[in-house]
Amino acid sequence: VRLWILLLLFAPPLAQRLALIFWALGLAAVLAGWALTRYGRGANVGGADESEERQESNPLEMTSAVTFAVIFLTVLVVTSFVAERFGDTGVLVLAAIMGAADVDPFILGLTQTVGASLDVATAALAVIIASAVNNLMKGIYAVVFGARQTGSLSLVILTAFGALSVVLFWVF
Repeated sequence: VRLWILLLLFAPPLAQRLALIFWALGLAAVLAGWALTRYGRGANVGGADESEERQESNPLEMTSAVTFAVIFLTVLVVTSFVAERFGDTGVLVLAAIMGAADVDPFILGLTQTVGASLDVATAALAVIIASAVNNLMKGIYAVVFGARQTGSLSLVILTAFGALSVVLFWVF
C-alpha cells in the first residue's frame, strides 16, 4: 500500500493500473498478520528481546537525505538509459535487479519515465517484478538473519505474496 501511495503521488496512471492488485495484496497481508498474531505466530517468535536497547538515529539527518538523493538520481539516470538503450526488456531486467536492493529509488525513477520513454503497462510490470523480488529477498534475509521458524515462515509468506502479485498482474 505504501508503494501504491507513492505511485499515486508521482504517477497517477500507474497507480490506477496497479490499484486493485496492491489493495488486494495489502488487505491479504493485514489479514495474514492478524491471523498469525491471533494464533501465536506473530508475537515476537524467535525475535529479539523487547527489553534490548535500540540505537535510535534521526531519520531527517542530512547524510541520509543526501545519500537517498544520490541513489535516486543515479537510479533515475540508469533507468532512463536502460529504457532508451534496451527498451522494455531492459527495464524489466533492471526491475528484477533493483528488487534485490531498495525498490523505492527505482520505482520513483519509473514514475519519471512513464509516458516519456516507458508505457504504463511496462512500468506497471516493472513495479510488480521489483516488489516481488524485493519480497523474496526479505524472506531470504529473514531465513539468514532470523530465527529458524520465523525466517522460514517469513520466506514462505513473502514468496507467496510476490508470486501472487505477478499472477494478479496477468489476470487484471
